[in-house]
Amino acid sequence: MILFYLKKLITSLVLPPGIIIAVTAMGGLYLIRRKEKTGYLFLLSALCLYLLSTVPVQDALLVPLENSFPLQKQVEGDVIVMLGGGVLQRVPDLGGEGFLSDDSLARLVASYRLWQILRVPIIISGGKGAQDMHAESEIGKRVLVDMGVPARDIIEEDRSRDTFENSYYVSGIIRGRGFRSPVLVTSAYHMRRAVANFRKMNMDVIPFPCGFRATRMRFTAFDLLPNTVSLWGSSVALKEYIGLAVTQYAG
Repeated sequence: MILFYLKKLITSLVLPPGIIIAVTAMGGLYLIRRKEKTGYLFLLSALCLYLLSTVPVQDALLVPLENSFPLQKQVEGDVIVMLGGGVLQRVPDLGGEGFLSDDSLARLVASYRLWQILRVPIIISGGKGAQDMHAESEIGKRVLVDMGVPARDIIEEDRSRDTFENSYYVSGIIRGRGFRSPVLVTSAYHMRRAVANFRKMNMDVIPFPCGFRATRMRFTAFDLLPNTVSLWGSSVALKEYIGLAVTQYAG
């Protein structure tokens, strides 16, 4: 048992971000011993990086976002709107080239499960990062068809590059096709910003969040060890807060 805990501790310190935190902190202490005030900046940087790399801080940042729209297990709608969350370009896949990122895959699975219940069309929103790349909507459609969704039930929106453009182009499709009750599928942490953007388009949507990440403040001692997953989660949350501020105050 002791060996197990020791392995966890050593692994956390040897791998990033743990090794970066340790080296930065040691550099700060060395500079402080040499009476260099910049050493305190190094220590502060190490502390911030450590905190952002722990589960408690990640969850403290994510929970307010994910609690904005609780998951409703029973929803009704006449179209499902899946927002893209990124793709891996030029990687091999069973059905072709390119595959969905973790966020996009969670959204696609949620959309597929909803489709099995509602049997309504799915709008996949996501364009290209560059002209020679596959659009997110194209890759998402391919995966859904492989899973058994008829191609006729999938509508591609392949021009959007961010959440604002998602809402702009999808709203046009919804109005053009006469849909009245769109069910919006995106990651739980992203839902508040997505809904805000659709409201700017005068479009009411039914939120269906997926891919919850926060543990809802139930922690173990291991959660205090720095790790890349929590650092990524904290970064995603901070990006959302910035995006919300821009959405609120821009135009």
